[in-house]
Amino acid sequence: MNGLKLGAFALLSALTMAGFTGCSDDSPSTAKTAVRSPAPAGPGARTGVSVTGAEIRVPTTPDVTAGYLTITNTGPADTLTGVSTSAAAVVEMHRMVMNGNSMTMKAMENVEVPANSTVRFAKGEMHLMLMKPKALKVGQEAGLTLHFTTAGDITVPAKIVPVTGAAP
Repeated sequence: MNGLKLGAFALLSALTMAGFTGCSDDSPSTAKTAVRSPAPAGPGARTGVSVTGAEIRVPTTPDVTAGYLTITNTGPADTLTGVSTSAAAVVEMHRMVMNGNSMTMKAMENVEVPANSTVRFAKGEMHLMLMKPKALKVGQEAGLTLHFTTAGDITVPAKIVPVTGAAP
C-alpha cells in the first residue's frame, strides 16, 4: 500500500511539474498577465468616469424624445464628444438657453466633464434629444453609449420611463 501511495504521489508530482512548466511560457503576454493587477470594474473606471441614472422618456411623437443621466468624474478632466444608441436614429446633446424672455434649446458638440465633478443631463437643463426613436415601452431598457475623449466609450442601460417619470 505504501508503494501505491508513493506511486500516486510521484505521478501527481510529475503532472503538477508538467503543468507548471507549461504555464511558464516566457512570452510577453503571459509575463504581463502574471504581474498585472486586477482591472478596475466597469468601463471608464481607469479614468474615474461613471454614468448613472440613465433614463429615456417614452416617445410622445415619432420624431423625438428626451434622455437624462448623470456623469460622475473622480479623475482628470474629460470631454463627452457624443452619445449613440440603437433606440434612435441620432442622439444630440442640448442645453437650455435664455433668449430674451423665452428659453430655447441649443445643440452642443461637446460637454466638458471637469476633474472631480458631476455633470447632470436633466429636464430643463442639459439633456439628450433622441431623434427618430424606435417604439419604446415603459419598463424596457435601451443601451446608451457615451463617447469620451479619455475614458473611451461607456455603454449603460437606460430605463424607458413615462413622460411624467422623474428625471435624475
